[in-house]
Amino acid sequence: MLLLKSRPEILFHKGVDPPKDLVKNDDWTNGSEQNFLLTPIQTFYENTNIFVTGGTGFLGVLLIEKLLISCPGISKIYMLLRTKKGKAVQSRLDELLEDDVNIVFHCAATVRFNETLRKACFINVRGVREVVKLAHQMPNLKSFIHVSTAYSNCIHNFIKEEIYPPPIDYNKLLNVVEALPDDALEIITH
Repeated sequence: MLLLKSRPEILFHKGVDPPKDLVKNDDWTNGSEQNFLLTPIQTFYENTNIFVTGGTGFLGVLLIEKLLISCPGISKIYMLLRTKKGKAVQSRLDELLEDDVNIVFHCAATVRFNETLRKACFINVRGVREVVKLAHQMPNLKSFIHVSTAYSNCIHNFIKEEIYPPPIDYNKLLNVVEALPDDALEIITH
């Protein structure tokens, strides 16, 4: 395990004692610096740069908050946002790739039940494909985490911790969605 020289308030909420197994010295409240053992998760994230999609969404905000509170050794967190103030997405991505990203969290998705099939596929399928392509360009990538929607595999009564085969190849699905007009897609979904 890695040792971190830090004051307790950096690792723990004020007023909450750190777990005894993480404190090397029982007298941690005297204001001096103490040695704390990092958890395996904190060790994994130590000195990493993280890229998050969907960072302004419900799960993304919670994820970033948890990372900031629980993993003080993270170097940088990047968030991919839509075009803003005239700055194109490609320009923002080019700047991002100049730095070394180590971890990607892909949380962006639509979970609207009334979304058109085309829009849902572009966001939830093509979006994943494009972020994976982007991740392949990151030479120091250690981990890619895809946070799926809450409704994945909803056809199953019990969902196990395993990868299920897709009902259709994602490329075939995108080809169909891109080829058919909106009225045909509307008929298919109803």
